[in-house]
Amino acid sequence: MSSNCPHSAQTYHFGRGGQDAEHQQHQADIGILLDGHVQIRRVVTVLDNGFSAHTTSDEPSIVQALQTHVVDMKARFAKGRAIRSWDKVYALLFAYRAHISVDYTRLPDGVMSVVTTDKPELVELLHAHASAVSGFAEQGRAVSGLAYPLSEALENLPLHPHIATS
Repeated sequence: MSSNCPHSAQTYHFGRGGQDAEHQQHQADIGILLDGHVQIRRVVTVLDNGFSAHTTSDEPSIVQALQTHVVDMKARFAKGRAIRSWDKVYALLFAYRAHISVDYTRLPDGVMSVVTTDKPELVELLHAHASAVSGFAEQGRAVSGLAYPLSEALENLPLHPHIATS
C-alpha cells in the first residue's frame, strides 16, 4: 500500500466508518462521483463565514448521486458519523460540527450547498473542505486517498474542542 492510502493511515480520529449497509451505500455513491468526476461542474463562492458551492452535471446518474450524497452526508454529519476521519480536515469538521451549518438546495442538474459557521476560527476549515471537495470533482480517485494539506492554524485546532457556544 502506498503511504497515501487511507487504509495505511496512522490514525482514524473517529473510527473507520463501518461495514453496515448505510455506510456501504454511502461509499458506493462516493465511488460513482469519483469515477464520474469528469462529468461534474463545481463552482465555489468563498464567503466570509464559509462557502457556497454549485455542483452540477448533465449526466442523470451523476445528478442523482450528487443529490443523494448531499442528503446522506448532511444526515451523517448531524449524527456525528465521521467519514474520512484519517484526513484531519474531515476529522476537524466532525469535531466542530456543532458550530457548522449545512444547507442544500436540489437543482434540476445537481445541488447548491451552503456551509457556514459563526466561529471565525473555523472559517478556514470550511474553506479547506471546499477546496478538498473541489479537488475530488476535478481529479476523482487520483486524489481521493490524499489528506488535504493544512495550514499551521488548522494543524493547531484541537480534535477535542472546547469552543464556547455563546
